Parts: sequence; structure tokens; C-alpha cells
Amino acid sequence: SKLLPLQLQKHAPPIVSRLEQPEILKMRESCKQELAVLNHLQDGRNRGNIAFQNRKYADAVVAYTHTMDYAPAHPEYMAALYCNRAAAQMAMGRPQKAFEDCTRSLYFKPHDNVRALLRRARASQALGKFREAVADLEAIHVLLPAAKASGKGQDIEPKD
Repeated sequence: SKLLPLQLQKHAPPIVSRLEQPEILKMRESCKQELAVLNHLQDGRNRGNIAFQNRKYADAVVAYTHTMDYAPAHPEYMAALYCNRAAAQMAMGRPQKAFEDCTRSLYFKPHDNVRALLRRARASQALGKFREAVADLEAIHVLLPAAKASGKGQDIEPKD
């Protein structure tokens, strides 16, 4: 009612009935909780990214792994966390773990996940799984024009 001119405030009908107020309070609390989870996810991802940039790959793996505990209801975050953890695993010389993390990333984001496909192709190559590497590279070849057209393909190469 503070937004209405003073003369209209006296005659304005209540915007929310008394019956709706508990529902609104409950909704507000739910949104606050979800916002706290999203902030925690972003903070954890940032901690992992900073550790990775500083070449502290084991710390990055721990940060991404810990953050996943809060992300199961957020497939986009889960995909990004697994994909980022895969990059750290590769940097530590663990291509099998990187392969597994990329596969999990693709589970959470099966469409246009070019970065996970590229990282999995690199892990497959390191493992001598050339057929799998070629399959992922061919999938990237198909996705790349669509990703570039949508603007999502501008940063296809990982920032390792």
C-alpha cells in the first residue's frame, strides 16, 4: 500500500486475503531456502574453479564433490560440477575417473553438452578407447554448428 497515493490507500481493497497470507509466507520461506541452496552451489563451484585455476587439482575435486551434495535437484549444476571435476581428474592424470565424470555430466545434461563430450573424448583417447573418442568427436561435430548458431558455442574449448 506504500506504492499507492495516500488518498487511494484508505479505499484500496486488500491485495492478499487473510487466507492467502500463510501460503505467501510459506512460499517466501521456500524461495529463501532455494536461494540459499543456489548461492551455496555457486560458491562451491567458484571455490572449485579457483582451486583449478591455481593448479590445486585435488582441492578442486574436493570442492566440486562436496558441492554435489547440495545439487541433486539441479541438473544443470550437477552437469557442470561433474564436467569441471573431470577436468581436474584429467589434470591429475586420472583419465578413467574423468571419463566417468563426463558420462555423469552427460546424464544430467544430455543435449548440447559439448564441453563434457570433448573432455570425455580426451579421456577416451588417453585410455586407448579410440572408438569412444571418435563417437564423442562426431557428436561434437553435429552439435557444434547448432551451438555456434545459438551463441552457446563461443567457448567450446575448456578453460583448463
